[in-house]
This record gives sequence, structure tokens and C-alpha cells, in this order.
Amino acid sequence: MAEAKKPVAKAVVTDAKPAVKATTTDVKAEAVAAKPVEVKAPQAAAAPAKKPEAKPAPAKKPAAKKEPEKSIDVLQNALWAKFEKANTDGADIPLAIQIDVYDFGTLYLALRDDGKHVQPYPYQGNDGVLSGSYDNIAEFIDGKLSFHDAVLAKKLNFYGDLRKFLAVRKFLDI
Repeated sequence: MAEAKKPVAKAVVTDAKPAVKATTTDVKAEAVAAKPVEVKAPQAAAAPAKKPEAKPAPAKKPAAKKEPEKSIDVLQNALWAKFEKANTDGADIPLAIQIDVYDFGTLYLALRDDGKHVQPYPYQGNDGVLSGSYDNIAEFIDGKLSFHDAVLAKKLNFYGDLRKFLAVRKFLDI
């Protein structure tokens, strides 16, 4: 005998979402959303809200002064600026003063037949040697430190022909 064929269930794909069983919270949420919302006008504030006390701003430190560059070239340029403008008429030529700057080097100032010179190296046959720290030599060249006070305070040392050194000091106006 022939067996009867059972019908096969076919799967149908649709875009419809499956039905979800509503819960009690969903129903309450729909009920609340349906009610009109009352908006109350803001009431006048009795006293303004106190702001938390602001901490004082930290005191600003003054900008640190940039210390000028210290090098034998800076001293050479400062000395040349004075020497170039100096009136050397009547000076005892030749004249050469060596300047030893502790921990920086040596330079010399010379007045010869061929002109004025300021160079950053020792001068053989100099008439005298001025020595001291960078700061003391710089103050001396700028005219802030007198030779007399510097020698008495042992900030500067000089040995050699003092007469020629005083002549240099005179026409450099230091």
C-alpha cells in the first residue's frame, strides 16, 4: 500500500517583528507618557546661592632675568667698542696691556704704529697684565668698578708698567 505523504511545513521569512508580551511596567510607562506634563514657573530665589570661596591665585614669580652670555668674545667686543672710539693722540706708543680673565681666557689691548688692536690671546712683550674674575673685569670695562677700589678690595690685580696702564685707563675713560 502506498504510504501517504505528510505535508512538510515551510518556513516563511517576513519583516514583521515577533509579538512581545507586554509587561506591567511597559503599560505603566505608556500611561505616564500619555498624561500631560505640567511645567511650573521657577520661583524667585530668596537668596542667591553662595559660591564656594575661590582660592587666591598663586603669586606669579617675576620672570627670571636672563643672564648675559659670559665669554671672552663678549669682553673683547665691549673693550673694542670703547677702544675704537678712544682718542689716543699723544699716547706713548707702543703700548700693550694683557687681560687675564680667570676661567675664561686671555685678551690684550695694544696701541701700535699700525693702529689699535684688541685680540683674544696672550701678548708677548706686554707692558702689564691685569687679571681678575669675569664679572670684575666686565664691571671694570663698563666703568662700574673703579681701578682703585678694585685693587684695594683685591678684585683685580695688576703688575707691570703702571704708568702705561694708567694711560690706557685715561683714554678708555674707565
